[in-house]
Amino acid sequence: MQGMLFRLCKISPFDFWKFTPAETSLMIEQAGEQFRFEQEIQSQRHAELLTAVLNAPHFQKKDKKPHEVKEFLPQQKKEKPTVEQYELMLRNSTLALGGKINYQ
Repeated sequence: MQGMLFRLCKISPFDFWKFTPAETSLMIEQAGEQFRFEQEIQSQRHAELLTAVLNAPHFQKKDKKPHEVKEFLPQQKKEKPTVEQYELMLRNSTLALGGKINYQ
């Protein structure tokens, strides 16, 4: 766990013990979101570069239409969160704001 925090969140093994499990969980989730965001930016840049190269004058499509960036981006499904995911988001935000959760 300590090594993962150091890799993802840049937290030293000595500082690891200063955080609660809830804080640790939130830091890991935030690092995961940041990683996904960086991957999306990288995919966008690659798609733009590929589009520029393939639309160069010496490349021709048979139908003569230029390539578009969206042709080279991975298809992303925007799914509505499930009830369990909403509960997890609510739990995490409650813990992040210093609240307590009673399990029954």
